[in-house]
Amino acid sequence: MLCPRCNYDLTGLPEIHTCPECGLNYDPDTVAIELRGVRHPVAVLFWAVIWIALLVFILQRGAPRMRDWFFLTVAGAGFLVDLYRSFIRSGLRNRLVINHEGLHFKLSCGDDRIVRWEEIGLADRTWVTGTLRIRGPDGSSVFVCPFAEFNRNKKMVLRSIAEINRLKKIYTPTK
Repeated sequence: MLCPRCNYDLTGLPEIHTCPECGLNYDPDTVAIELRGVRHPVAVLFWAVIWIALLVFILQRGAPRMRDWFFLTVAGAGFLVDLYRSFIRSGLRNRLVINHEGLHFKLSCGDDRIVRWEEIGLADRTWVTGTLRIRGPDGSSVFVCPFAEFNRNKKMVLRSIAEINRLKKIYTPTK
């Protein structure tokens, strides 16, 4: 068995224990859902096209001037930033881990958040944006996970909602 958060090999450890690598408390019902993270391929393509078009335009006019280098630098910086956001940063392990403590979100924006079962009333999805929303027992919004964290995958959002609501019944005693 592997740790749902860090993939540490838990072979030989008890069924209910703490991962020695990352400190996650796990049990047989612990579920990890891999989030794909945010990707911006259209933005990367946009900046690449702008940069190439500027380069061709400048080279056709002759020797580049100082302001030409400025525009190339700005377009190149936009390209590199979106390239980083699309491929390097989205390669980070974005996960939703559900265990007896609650929901552990590790998102591409760097937000690590734990929502305890006592704070959770229901998980659902916003109608317009498809965002995963965790509601409190009083119906107020406790936590919102952007649709982009699921790489705009509706099935992944619905699976996460189903798992959260299923495990809520297991982990929270009925009164």
